[in-house]
Amino acid sequence: ASFFTARTWPLKIRGQIASVLSEKETLPLDAFAARVCQQTRERSPDDAHFAANFIAPNMQWLNDYQTLKNEGKLAENSDLPELVSLRLDWEVYSEFTLRARIGRTLEATGYAVAGVDKDRFNPAITALHQQLCEELGDEMSGVSVEQVAHLALGVIWYQRQAGAVMHPAFESYRRDGTTFMMTQKERTSRYMPSIGPKTRKPAYASFEKINGFHRLIGAKSNPSWYQHWINRTLSNGNNLFI
Repeated sequence: ASFFTARTWPLKIRGQIASVLSEKETLPLDAFAARVCQQTRERSPDDAHFAANFIAPNMQWLNDYQTLKNEGKLAENSDLPELVSLRLDWEVYSEFTLRARIGRTLEATGYAVAGVDKDRFNPAITALHQQLCEELGDEMSGVSVEQVAHLALGVIWYQRQAGAVMHPAFESYRRDGTTFMMTQKERTSRYMPSIGPKTRKPAYASFEKINGFHRLIGAKSNPSWYQHWINRTLSNGNNLFI
């Protein structure tokens, strides 16, 4: 039964996320995740039903869930609904980032995808192009705004699919590259997915060599993806960056 639950729970969550999507509306990812959590909870008859229906399989060891399961009601002052909501928030992020291309996701099926905000992106690219031209001089000769946009979009897409998003649950992991705090000490240990050496985690970019992170600058004999991408997108035929 536990195996069946573990296989079907992601499908239930994906369906719930899809049910909240509006056909023509666009929202920042954090705002959309908050809406999914809010509407899912509001559509449930009560907090007990919400927690029972949407709790993740790896959270079912929690004492408050065992109380709910055995007694049919939440323990007094239980924070279980909040923990389930926090997990649901991460699942929305993961659906559009870390797991976006794994299986029949909303992105893979063409139902929904995370993108960039053009109103913020375009002015930022214009400013970045100007700054690069001022700082790099001849290296940027002939390099267009469109090439800089190509560079930035590739980096954003690469990091998005690596799950390198600013989510509060991964704050300590992003800061030091270790999972000890979030799996042993922090509240995240009670609601986040099981995380270990072999589980897939967000791969943030770093100048330092941190296990599981993506190096910004690799070895001379093995340049990083970022180095290859910069030289590929900003080439004017004569320049060579890092």
